[in-house]
Amino acid sequence: MLSNASRLQPRNIRKFIRHFSQVKSDISDELLVSASMSWMSDKPTTQLELADALKRNNLVYTPEVYEVFKKVDRALFCNDTNENPYSADPDLLDHGQKLTSPVMQAIALEVSCAAIENLFAGPNTHPIYIADIGFGYGCTTAMLTLLTQYVRDRLNSEREIKVFGYEIYKDFVDIGYKSISSIPEIDMSQITLEHKDIQVEKVSEKFDFLNSACAFYYEGKSPCISSFITPMINPEFTSTCLIPVIRPDGEQDLTLFRYDPSTEQITANVDSVKDPQALKTKRSPYLPISNFTMRALFTEAKAKMI
Repeated sequence: MLSNASRLQPRNIRKFIRHFSQVKSDISDELLVSASMSWMSDKPTTQLELADALKRNNLVYTPEVYEVFKKVDRALFCNDTNENPYSADPDLLDHGQKLTSPVMQAIALEVSCAAIENLFAGPNTHPIYIADIGFGYGCTTAMLTLLTQYVRDRLNSEREIKVFGYEIYKDFVDIGYKSISSIPEIDMSQITLEHKDIQVEKVSEKFDFLNSACAFYYEGKSPCISSFITPMINPEFTSTCLIPVIRPDGEQDLTLFRYDPSTEQITANVDSVKDPQALKTKRSPYLPISNFTMRALFTEAKAKMI
């Protein structure tokens, strides 16, 4: 699908820290202080301790996301050689791939939760289709599935959920099915994992929410969003995508995009939160997580561990 170099993985945390003076003004001091406290004193050794540490440090604040972190055990999605899968670091998988750190997962899932909740708004009755591009061992796929189940239950919706995972490594498909099926709360009939390179093979499904562990260029260079992501979007409804975008300097911004069927345009939700208080309450479906904001959160949450 995409090379390992294009996966969302900070290449050098210290390099990110050197950028921090540039980004501090982009987000509230309260949010920065909250994120920077993470992991200073917490050394989780179980999934419950990990979930509690994330919640205690305000990286997890939505009840559904907290429940997901309690139920989806990272140990199921790591290699047996990992001494502590509950640390704040990414975990090495086969083929040189990595499982995203729980800090980054927490930030991304909170943004995803608000976006997924928005999908249930209105009179629509069609099944909600979710894509996870580059699913690895299936951890994020499991989290997104369970999160959508919890949001649906809270809203008393009866809409179906269909989750598709795409991965370039064939052996990851079997590993993913085995790992995800170990979580009894997840309805496996909702999940389809496929060995597919989306740059080569066309995806027939159309999605309401897309999550990607693989990075894309916004435009111009390949792989770009317009060539590979836009054709996967459901053209009839408002859709949301959470995608790492490669900047001209080679670094990445995890960016939330929204597709508007009335204009047939996909745009980044930058500066969509005009009220600074919205960052403190963290309840907007479209946080301005471009322009270094996501990186700042991630950097501060990790800084005390280096």
